[in-house]
Amino acid sequence: MFFSESAPLKNEFAELYSSLFRNAPIYMKIVGALARKKIGMTRSELAAAAGMSQSGLLTDAPYALDKDAAADLAVKVETFRAVSKTRKAIHLTMVTAAGLVHNAYRNQIQSEVSLDDLF
Repeated sequence: MFFSESAPLKNEFAELYSSLFRNAPIYMKIVGALARKKIGMTRSELAAAAGMSQSGLLTDAPYALDKDAAADLAVKVETFRAVSKTRKAIHLTMVTAAGLVHNAYRNQIQSEVSLDDLF
C-alpha cells in the first residue's frame, strides 16, 4: 500500500506534509530522522541526523498562531469535515518545540504537545 513502486498511497506522506507546511521537505527530514531512531534525541542529535543546522527551524520560542495560520487551519478542518463526512468533533493538536503563545487565535487549538512533553 505504501512502499512498492505501484503502491496507491506511495506519495501520501509527501502530499500530507506539503498540504500542512510551507517548507515541507525540511519537516519531512525531521520526521524521517525521528523515525530511524528507537529512542528520543536531543535537538543537537536531531539536527545532525536530519543533516541541518539547529538555528531557525528547531527553535526555543513558542509558536504564535496568527490570523492567516488560524484561517488556514479553519479551512483544513472544514475540508476534512466535508471529505470525511464526519459528524464528530474535530480537535486540533499542535506539536511545537516550545508550546503556543496564548493570543486571540489560540482558542482554535484544543491541545498542544511540546518537546518537554516528549522528552
